[in-house]
Amino acid sequence: MTDIDLEKVMQTLANTPKDQINLTYHTLDKISDRDLAEDWIFESLNRKKPQGILKQDSNKFKLHYNHPAKKGYDLIIVIAVISSPKKIIRVVTAYEQTVKRRLRI
Repeated sequence: MTDIDLEKVMQTLANTPKDQINLTYHTLDKISDRDLAEDWIFESLNRKKPQGILKQDSNKFKLHYNHPAKKGYDLIIVIAVISSPKKIIRVVTAYEQTVKRRLRI
């Protein structure tokens, strides 16, 4: 497993087409339970700048985006970057969290 730095993950996100972003069964189940939209995930990963990013493992990252529907909340997306012949973004999970957790107000 290759260690991926933050700059590389940001470049990968900007250049990864939707068909190379995989939602796990766990993610699909949880976004349904949590009343989140798949489009929010794809839109955030491809077009929005994260408000925060935390490296959790050599290829795993926790991304904080402004929630597209709830003011005062972040959309948290945990991804793993898989290096195969082409880069694949695997969405491990997604959930919402109050902005206060990120900003420590």
